[in-house]
Amino acid sequence: MYPFLALEGCDGAGKTTIVRLISQALKQYNLPVFAVGQHSWLHLESSRVIAKVRAGVANFSADIISQAYRLDKKQHYKFNIAPAQSQAIVISDRWILSDAVYQEVLNGMRAEDTLATYMREQVPYPSMILYVTCDVSGAYSRILSRGKASRHYERPAELSQVCITYERIFQKGILPNYVKLLRIENQKKMDDLNIILDEYVVPNILDLVRCYNES
Repeated sequence: MYPFLALEGCDGAGKTTIVRLISQALKQYNLPVFAVGQHSWLHLESSRVIAKVRAGVANFSADIISQAYRLDKKQHYKFNIAPAQSQAIVISDRWILSDAVYQEVLNGMRAEDTLATYMREQVPYPSMILYVTCDVSGAYSRILSRGKASRHYERPAELSQVCITYERIFQKGILPNYVKLLRIENQKKMDDLNIILDEYVVPNILDLVRCYNES
């Protein structure tokens, strides 16, 4: 059995790059890695709602949006993540914190309430959250460098509110006790990021894997 990890942070923080670098580092220890995205897209109606919300063309109630994201997470964990844990470390590019944070910033749904609902419905947290921090200007520059028009949740004002909301959640200490939170500062050069991953992040993941092997 292997652990389930999730990366969190605003758009443009560099999460996708970090997933790739961590995967490469762990494979040097002969550890298999299974990377997944935020959504399962397995539940048809939920997928339709989520796609419209992400496109900024939704006209759904808060309850419908919340339910769609929860159903998607349940499907994702049941059919993708949990089965893969028997074979590999599972790393998700976003998980339920992203749902809660972005639903607050974009739809006015209080993040703490969203997380409480996930908890009541037993949507699992990962064993480790890797929170990628960066300044908003750097994140927005990365978004623009992709050569695509920025989406409504990728603008500086929204990115700033996303970061503020993440920090509020962490400061309140509402994560379950078993969830280990690591902060990854992605503000500098690639060499600096590699040092952080090699000397801080990867050793913590290896410790978590050992704990799973011993349990």
